[in-house]
Amino acid sequence: MKIHILSLEQLKPNLWAGGSTYQYYLYPADSSYAEKDFLFRISSATIEQSPSVFTQFQGYTRYLSMLDNALDVTINGVAQHFEKQQIFLFDSNDTVVSTSLGTDFNWMVHKSINQHHLEITKQSQQSNSPFILLFALEAVEITIQEQIYSLEKSSCIVIENPEKTTLRLKFDNPLIFMTLTI
Repeated sequence: MKIHILSLEQLKPNLWAGGSTYQYYLYPADSSYAEKDFLFRISSATIEQSPSVFTQFQGYTRYLSMLDNALDVTINGVAQHFEKQQIFLFDSNDTVVSTSLGTDFNWMVHKSINQHHLEITKQSQQSNSPFILLFALEAVEITIQEQIYSLEKSSCIVIENPEKTTLRLKFDNPLIFMTLTI
């Protein structure tokens, strides 16, 4: 089992058409965001222009949640509204235009991966998934198999669990909890 702890302060911003993006994790490690040959990617972006057109990616499912504001978007011409920290799930090839400003959390998963799950929760979890990912919505202590990890707001833990060991994860503050089987 490998545990990666990634904080926002460690990340270098990259520009996109509507603001800046911060890539937390790209898998596999030798893949490329620009080449669009990755299996999954965790990132956070600022939306600094209104309207902003989201970047399209053929072949990916995308989870997005605004971290600090509500989100107003049109998806393929249909207006939708999402509250702060509500999950917005869409096909990354859809035409999505945002009229909201703020900071989002973004998880892109290649459509060849059938088993993936994302939820916002503050209930402790148990999982034997090969990948377990946690994104802190606020400062939080997470206990993984009796080992305590402290995360600052907007930090991420990626657990690579190829042995599929059942892991107990305890926490009290809300976070984004993701599992993935490749």
